[in-house]
Amino acid sequence: MTKLIPTTQDEKQLAYYKYYETGLPEISAEKLALAQTPQPVGRGIPFEQKDDFILRPGNKDYCYVGFGENPDGTAYAANQTFFPGGTPEMLEWWFVWQGVGPDLRYRLWDPEDHYFSKIAEVEQALDESKPIRERIWNTTHYVVEDIGLGPMPVNLHFMNPFEFGFRKDLLWREGCESLVSIGGIPASVCHKARKVEGGIIVDSYFWVGYVFGQNSKICKMDTTQMPVPVIVVAKALYSHNLREMAKLAEVLTSLYAEEGGRI
Repeated sequence: MTKLIPTTQDEKQLAYYKYYETGLPEISAEKLALAQTPQPVGRGIPFEQKDDFILRPGNKDYCYVGFGENPDGTAYAANQTFFPGGTPEMLEWWFVWQGVGPDLRYRLWDPEDHYFSKIAEVEQALDESKPIRERIWNTTHYVVEDIGLGPMPVNLHFMNPFEFGFRKDLLWREGCESLVSIGGIPASVCHKARKVEGGIIVDSYFWVGYVFGQNSKICKMDTTQMPVPVIVVAKALYSHNLREMAKLAEVLTSLYAEEGGRI
């Protein structure tokens, strides 16, 4: 196990510290093998066809676990994670809860690579008059994490999925009971929860090179200006997401129950 990110003495007294100190769970050899080689060009979901992320979870033309390049010079990383006993509401709760308390909350997600996350609009996150999914819409999370390229600050903009560009009639129904949409740099990402027997599957998808830009819209950046090749970022994001989602799947159901669904 890699050395865990240090915590404070106060954090060690928190009830959920036990989830941090166990470190990261084992990841399947099959998923790890997919981190070694990119998929053939063209197996990514084009950003302009992002509704296929919701509509066609079984389409074999797309890659749903792995990473690769797109014909337009961008790239993608994709992952699917089973959460035993999980619910869509738990996933929505997590993205609020992790950003309004001690830094240890964000570290639970990946004790070796996550430093902290803070929601700028804390009052909105705590507003119980809003449905839990709406508390993070139009909020900014200030994050420091290491996806494998060294620790770096990232501003994540949590968006209303409609403003991200998804069709309204596709959301919060069978096959897409929850959708978290995040604009960032150098990638934007969505996490979709769908109910299955025994829990949920969370589909994670990163559009590398599609970023949160002017007028709070997702736009394509000039990937030739990135400090490292776009495929390197995609590979790093894939490997990192394997780690963080495996950990979250391990702890979320118990953590949610122990916290009583409270923020």
